[in-house]
Amino acid sequence: MTRTRPEQIEMARSESSAIQLGTIVQLLSALACLLAAIVLPWYFPSDVALVRGLMFAGAGFFVMLAILSRIFRQRLARLSERWNLDNRVLVPREGFVFLGVMMLLAVAALTGGSPVTGNSLLLIFGLMAGSFVVNGWFVLAMKRQVTGSRSLPAVARAGVPFSVWITVTNSRRKLTTRLLQAEDDVEFDGVRFRPGVTFLRLEPGSERVAAYRLQIPRRGRVIFHRLQAGTQFPLGLGRALVHTAGSQELLVAPCPGRLLPAWSQLVSRHGQEHSQRRLSQFGREEDEFAGIREYRGGDRLRQVHWLSTARTGGLKVRDYRPQQKTSVSLIVDLHVGEETAAELPEQAISLAATVCSDVSDDQSGSDHCLILGGTEVVAVSAAAAVDFRRLTGRALAECQPSAELPVDRLLQQAAVVSANRRSRWLVLTTRPQAWRGEWAGVSGPGIQILHLTASNLRAWFRAAEPSAELLTGESP
Repeated sequence: MTRTRPEQIEMARSESSAIQLGTIVQLLSALACLLAAIVLPWYFPSDVALVRGLMFAGAGFFVMLAILSRIFRQRLARLSERWNLDNRVLVPREGFVFLGVMMLLAVAALTGGSPVTGNSLLLIFGLMAGSFVVNGWFVLAMKRQVTGSRSLPAVARAGVPFSVWITVTNSRRKLTTRLLQAEDDVEFDGVRFRPGVTFLRLEPGSERVAAYRLQIPRRGRVIFHRLQAGTQFPLGLGRALVHTAGSQELLVAPCPGRLLPAWSQLVSRHGQEHSQRRLSQFGREEDEFAGIREYRGGDRLRQVHWLSTARTGGLKVRDYRPQQKTSVSLIVDLHVGEETAAELPEQAISLAATVCSDVSDDQSGSDHCLILGGTEVVAVSAAAAVDFRRLTGRALAECQPSAELPVDRLLQQAAVVSANRRSRWLVLTTRPQAWRGEWAGVSGPGIQILHLTASNLRAWFRAAEPSAELLTGESP
């Protein structure tokens, strides 16, 4: 797989910039009128003023037509696509060189000395012009009834390459399309680039599928604009394009890192303290009922099963076993302010993605919840581990920190979610320690508040280190 930096892609795009063939023809017509205004008076000296006036008027008309077509080219393109009259042919760099040679031959033929030399140059000019027209006819014929589509993954991870699949279909009964280049128009973080794939041969009535690889360095939203496919076969002097309507978006979720032993010790110690506190207050009410057994010394009287005791004559108690899987509810408070480091919210998002991935992997049968607070408050809950990772990935990809998020909104959302849940709360907040008392109103059996700083983040987890460059490349 060949990888290319976006700067190189933009440079290649600017170097191969093309102009519509209609604009070239209009400019050439204007130039022909100007040449005629100079040459024709030599042969018609009696009507010099009339001939020159007509030729200059024709040149001005064609120049104005070319300017108007360039100004309103997008509107004209939409109308032609809507009416299925899109017969535009673009002239690439090679076509301009070819046209330049043609113009030199035309000028030399019109202003040359000997009639023999002039006729020979006009013959060569006609052959080149015929080749140019035949190439335009070929590319127009090969692009008709060719359609394309794009297939994206559900969610991508920052720094992890993923595939974008391109499907092209030739619905014609005859005429094979050759050297079809399908190019995407992708935008991320204000940068636009054009990855794509090449199909060497597309037979009539056939369908071909190919993919290119894409790697996005940061979380965010990637916009895929219109997909275009075109061919310059056989001479490379012109290119006709096929466009797909509409655009697509892809969310890039943060890539999970690695939790360090300090994090596991911190969370497990709080979990043990929470379990002991619940045990002292409510006994074993939170544990799973395992059956009826004989009374043993140290059992609480509230565990006695009086019906079984009366029936058997021996003291019987209810047997409880600790729950194997305990759900965890996570609150991420993305607060920004003057006292907050610029990179701290992004590090908090990376830690949240790591915690969600770790919790769903270790306790896939539990019902987990994520409450994400930023410019908007979003609650994500799922019982299946796959759904939880997918939903949290999408939520973390779109969230943005906020300086105006009140704690009360997070508390209200937490109270709604925790109404029917018996889980621990883990709060990750970028607010300073002065906000610690605000979290006391969270409704739930237990809560652990972690005020994130650069030092404790380094001690708790290692963030993933994706490439800082946006890379694209065609699959082998």
